[in-house]
Amino acid sequence: MKRKELSALPELTVTPAIRDAERADVPKVRGRGYGGEIKATKYVRFYRAAVHGDILQVAIFTHRSVHMSNRPLYTVFIDKNKDEHETLTQDGKWRKGKIGYLEVDGKKWGCTQMEWDTTRERRLVNDYFNTGTNKSIYAAVNDWQVDRGTRLLRQRWRSELDEIDATMSEVPELPKDLNAWIRKHAFDENMFYMKNKKRIIGYCTSCNHYVDLKEAEHGEEGKCPRCHKKVTFRSWRKQKYVVSEKQYAGVLQKLNDDTGYILRGFTCRITWTLENEWKNPKVDVFEEYRTRLGKRFTEEEQFEWCEYKNTGVIRWCHPKYHGYYGTVEQFGRAHMYTGNLKKELKGEAFQNVNVAKLFDYGRSYKEPSYVLRVCNRYPCLEYIQKAGLNKLADEIISSREYSQCFDCSKKKLNEVLKLDKQRYNRLKTMNGGSRTLYLLQQEQQYGGKITKELAERAESECKGVLGIEQLCERTGLNPAQLMNYLFRQSERNDMEFRDTLNTYTDYLNMAEDRGMELKDDIVCRQKDMRGYHDRYAEEKNAKENRKRDIEVNKKFGDIKKNHKLNAEHFSFETKDLIIVVPTKASDITMEGREQHHCVGASNLYIDRMNRGESYIVFLRHKDRPKVPYYTIEMKWTGEIRQWYAAYDRKPDKDKIEKVLKRFTKRVETKCRKEEQKIALAAAV
Repeated sequence: MKRKELSALPELTVTPAIRDAERADVPKVRGRGYGGEIKATKYVRFYRAAVHGDILQVAIFTHRSVHMSNRPLYTVFIDKNKDEHETLTQDGKWRKGKIGYLEVDGKKWGCTQMEWDTTRERRLVNDYFNTGTNKSIYAAVNDWQVDRGTRLLRQRWRSELDEIDATMSEVPELPKDLNAWIRKHAFDENMFYMKNKKRIIGYCTSCNHYVDLKEAEHGEEGKCPRCHKKVTFRSWRKQKYVVSEKQYAGVLQKLNDDTGYILRGFTCRITWTLENEWKNPKVDVFEEYRTRLGKRFTEEEQFEWCEYKNTGVIRWCHPKYHGYYGTVEQFGRAHMYTGNLKKELKGEAFQNVNVAKLFDYGRSYKEPSYVLRVCNRYPCLEYIQKAGLNKLADEIISSREYSQCFDCSKKKLNEVLKLDKQRYNRLKTMNGGSRTLYLLQQEQQYGGKITKELAERAESECKGVLGIEQLCERTGLNPAQLMNYLFRQSERNDMEFRDTLNTYTDYLNMAEDRGMELKDDIVCRQKDMRGYHDRYAEEKNAKENRKRDIEVNKKFGDIKKNHKLNAEHFSFETKDLIIVVPTKASDITMEGREQHHCVGASNLYIDRMNRGESYIVFLRHKDRPKVPYYTIEMKWTGEIRQWYAAYDRKPDKDKIEKVLKRFTKRVETKCRKEEQKIALAAAV
């Protein structure tokens, strides 16, 4: 179809019948919602249709467009023989979208309560499409466009679809008890109750029994006195039905071709009604997402049950982008079905790990692919669980373990944990986590003894203890001595353990640079460690500052060369203030250090002054000319770019603003005089 020819066809405009129908269609109460009564019109759209040879023309009107003009909001053109369609908007723009995607009053109405059209034009459209039924104009056009999308789907994206279908063909049947499992495990349970003068009677959705209650408040949480399960109390008189929050459930299955696994994600809703006394709720389960996992449980491919590439065909596709930020919907956290896990994971290195327990038997939200990858990485998790090392198992499953503490190539658990049998038994007695395991390994290497009290303190107070082995090697202290020393230093200096560990490491590095013997008790167990650290750091910074000052003076020598000229140009003073011009580049770096701002932190401002792009000058008190007050960046013409005191603050701001205005005028006057001299010299 050529758009120019379509534009030349006579436009279908508003008819008297449409105006009468629109005028009579006043908003009425159509239902109730959370905000009260919902009022709406009977019709959302009004249609006209005409056939011009092989081309069907359909005009779409709304209440608003009928009020605004006689012209249609959209005009759809279809040539069924050429299998083509075009849509022309009221403002003359062309669209390729299907009729269900056309915006009406800012919304995309995929379907409506009713569509207005005449019997004659409806018959005309049905005859054009040979539907054999009496579809509305909207339904007939939409069905043809969806069928067209299905045809194009196979022609255009056959290779991608064949790959998707090949994967989907290897997905096994769902467990027969899945719906019953979802009903029992995926939803929060309720206690529906009714009060009378003598008693409170409740119905527990968990044990399906009526019970007597001592007290109950609508919306509060509690426990069923019979089955002791957690429930939410709901008054029978407050509502006639209850729809639970949307929940997600997941199923893991091995693919039939044994190339990996498929994770299947379901959206679930449950509806309780008063009509059947809250028994036998309606459970809706809809599969939306699938994730294909490789042999090592890495996520290889995502699938979503949705419309494929805006063709109108709903099927399994690769995920599409949703929302403003273009995120991809995919399988995430879910209540995992656990009834088939032993069967599906048979043959894996971790087949005996209680994966169902790690999923909390379906009651907790954990990302299943992550849990499976952890199990695959730590097949020893089975034995860690059986040994009663629950804290260590929890840390592994939540990625808080110290991975270097494990050797998963070994078979015996104490060898996996890199411990001899005596220390392995102590670890079990303490029910230690990664920190205790790490400290026992260091004890095995460097001697001493990690007591239960020290291990418990390390577990509770230390965010991390990695690096202890290097400190033991350098200082000659055993782990117990080192940990006790660091804890004392933390208390003495009121510091977190991790900060103390970092400060101690810096202290040792600086002491070593000074040629000190780190294994000397006076050095490695220095009581005033923090004081010596700060003193060494100050000396080190002073040395680095001197080195930088020499470098900038050498690199930016024009600042010193032009000092006399710059000092004369920017000379200015008041009763108590004076402008000081840097004599060399290092004056600027020193200013930045003392003022704690950025002027000397990089070479940016120094380079600008060296090239004459801008200039750094100092505003100081006359009686203290060497003490920094304000740092100013300005141009040769007197224009001030920025001015700040220490820490980028502006003390005495109003007073300084007035002084700087006078300073600017002074420099501007000098510039005009210099320009006049240059002009006179050129004239001669």
